Amino acid sequence: MRTFQRALRTKPETTFRKRLVGKDGLYKLFSTHSDGEPPDASSENIAPTRAQREDARPSVKKASPMHEDGYSHYPSGEDVASAGAEQNCTVLDAGSTDAASGSPDWEKLEKQVREWGELRKARLTASVFGFAIGFWEGRRVQLWKEKIGLLEPFSGNLATNWGTLKEATAIQRYVELTHNKVTHQFFRSYPLGTQLPDWLGCSPDGLINSKSPLLLDNGGILEVKCPFNGGQPELGVPWPYVPYHYMPQAQGLMEIFDRNWMDFYVWTVNGSSIYRIDRNPDLWELMLTALNDFWWGHVVPARRLLSKDVNAEVRRFKPGPHHPLYLTIANRCKKLADRAPLLLNDQKPRQVR
Repeated sequence: MRTFQRALRTKPETTFRKRLVGKDGLYKLFSTHSDGEPPDASSENIAPTRAQREDARPSVKKASPMHEDGYSHYPSGEDVASAGAEQNCTVLDAGSTDAASGSPDWEKLEKQVREWGELRKARLTASVFGFAIGFWEGRRVQLWKEKIGLLEPFSGNLATNWGTLKEATAIQRYVELTHNKVTHQFFRSYPLGTQLPDWLGCSPDGLINSKSPLLLDNGGILEVKCPFNGGQPELGVPWPYVPYHYMPQAQGLMEIFDRNWMDFYVWTVNGSSIYRIDRNPDLWELMLTALNDFWWGHVVPARRLLSKDVNAEVRRFKPGPHHPLYLTIANRCKKLADRAPLLLNDQKPRQVR
């Protein structure tokens, strides 16, 4: 644990590299639960055309030839299907090296990370759907302030850094336990038609390839949680159930990627558990109403006003602590979480001294 805490006190210039450490020379960025500053609000084009949105997106980049199957993968004993075929897939490729030193081209990697960040910062992402609805006291107002530029975005803490540090290890363990093929797509935005911008999006921990394509199963989502256990992760054990406040994130991921199920994987140093969560369109409709009200009723009007006058009074657009549908959504989330079956548990028995 002390080693982990010392690692977090590294010099700023090394932080970027540590966050990008991955497998086999490929690097991936692990996100925190907040999304960065909002875009420049000076633009009056709140609803750009599809062509404008496509022009604004970074081009898709194939992975290094070091892996024929495209993006980085976690081997399951079989070749992993190409992840590069996924739409809007953005790859951070450490195969690009400096010819003189042979080291990764960090400047190029940082540019790709910035491009990825541009996809997220103008949208609500699944990791904050619960905050926008009113889960966790005070976070709805805080998220609003972050999105309109009144607050610096959350940049992480010991708990989120622990999750970042252990995510790749957890995914590898999941593959060993299930023999599922796991691929990656950095970001996908939610297509709501040509009249509205794609203002929702997400970055999944993994995409699970279907084992039964003939059964019209297009696969699932992998969501990984690495509990920090109140600062003592070495003593942590898997949660005995799915915490219901993660359900908005889970439903958002499945809706945006059009997957019908999720493996919710809880990893600790003392074992892990896999829970199966099913997609629920009725809950998503309620969530979408609440998210729509938060974004278009509170964020966009305040951002427009601030674009004309940085000292403008925007308190009238400040949201309340909870959306009116919060209790209904929370109750449905609890029921879905309670019904999520435990598929596997490999928790190690405690040593009795």
